[in-house]
Amino acid sequence: MWKSEKCVPFEHQDRTFDEKIGKLSERFAKIYNQASTAETGDFDELCGPGYRKALEFLVKDYVKTLRENKGAESAIEASSLGQCISNFVKDASIKACAKRATWLGNDETHYVRKWPEKDLTDLKNLIELTIHWISSEILTRELETSMPAPGEAAQRPSDA
Repeated sequence: MWKSEKCVPFEHQDRTFDEKIGKLSERFAKIYNQASTAETGDFDELCGPGYRKALEFLVKDYVKTLRENKGAESAIEASSLGQCISNFVKDASIKACAKRATWLGNDETHYVRKWPEKDLTDLKNLIELTIHWISSEILTRELETSMPAPGEAAQRPSDA
């Protein structure tokens, strides 16, 4: 009896991210899709570090958009991802998910895993949650700018 294991060549379908995420970080989307292509192609030792790199671009591009971080672009870019999350991410949900995704992403690059019971699925789920919370925060910021509370001055979108 024959059993088909896989069929090659394959054509990977890139993921299209929400417009807000795509606009925020084009490099994130590109790197994420390359990691996903590696995963689809059974390059299981390469896709984890790729997802970790994608996360770094997403988080750093996001924190550079925050008003309280204006002028800190060089510090954001030079910091490790863990330091960036600790020092520049204010939203608790983003911070919690991105921090844990970083831990699992680092496990994908090191010889000894600190989280051996976690795997690539957990890493991708945490990245999905980080994407969700960042998208929600951006949307909230846009709505607060376009609909200021009574007595607050409207802010220009470039101020947000």
